[in-house]
Amino acid sequence: MTIRRYFGFVVGCDPGAHGQTVWKVRVKDPTSQFNGQKFAVASVRDGLTLAQGLNVTFVLGIMDGPTGGRVTRAIDVLPVVADARPAVA
Repeated sequence: MTIRRYFGFVVGCDPGAHGQTVWKVRVKDPTSQFNGQKFAVASVRDGLTLAQGLNVTFVLGIMDGPTGGRVTRAIDVLPVVADARPAVA
C-alpha cells in the first residue's frame, strides 16, 4: 500500500454540526486525479491553526461519514515550509 501526500491550500471553513467549524482544503496538483477537488479536514498535526490561503500537504483517507456512508477527508494536514537552504551564487 502506498500513502501519498497531496499539496493544496486551505479554502476556508463552514459551520458544521454541533457548532464545530469544518475547514476545507483543495488539492492543487495537476498530476493528481483529485486536482481541484475540495475535502473537509479531519485532523491536523501538532495543533496547527488553519487559515484561509495557507499552503498545506495532507493525506486523503476514507472514513465513516455522519450519515453512515463513506467519505474522503484530508488527514494529517501540515503547513508547507519554504525551502530554508541558502541560494547558491
